[in-house]
Amino acid sequence: QPYQRRDGWLEKAVLSLYQSGVSTRQVGKFVERLLDGNPYSATTVSNITEKIRDNIESWQSRTLESNYTALYLDCLFFSVRRDTVEKEAIYIALGITLEGKREILGFYVGGRESASGWREILENLHERGVKNVLLGIFDGLTGLETAFLSVYPKADVQRCVVHKMRNVLSKVRKSDQKEVASDFKQVYKAVDLPS
Repeated sequence: QPYQRRDGWLEKAVLSLYQSGVSTRQVGKFVERLLDGNPYSATTVSNITEKIRDNIESWQSRTLESNYTALYLDCLFFSVRRDTVEKEAIYIALGITLEGKREILGFYVGGRESASGWREILENLHERGVKNVLLGIFDGLTGLETAFLSVYPKADVQRCVVHKMRNVLSKVRKSDQKEVASDFKQVYKAVDLPS
């Protein structure tokens, strides 16, 4: 059976094609050509993607630590395959443990970025064990700070430096952006004056 003989590289190729929006039937035909005509059915491709999906669902529901120094929230936009291939927000929550270790707490695929979407995610993180966060770091999305503080009311909030930099540079002439970016980095890396 080709499914049983497959190597790691082939499984990775199947997943990559599927994630790019290629149908299971088309992936099967492509792999069949790679394997010199050995059949690689849409069902086999579905079995591979289902196995990965089960692993992700298990990882997404795992119990988390209760205390985090910081929680970074951000959205990336990717082409996602559903009935069609469309750009969707992928919400990513990254925690910094008390020991300073970075840990992806979860990622969630869903439409457009919104404060209500983030609130659901924050409530999910809380239910999975994240009870105390010292600092929330995210962009200036309307309503996000309110959503964050509704779940973690004792936390401090900070605007993400990368997002601040993008906002500043969007107001500066292209020819001046390099110099302004350099100056901006010096400001946020500066040592605080003693009180």
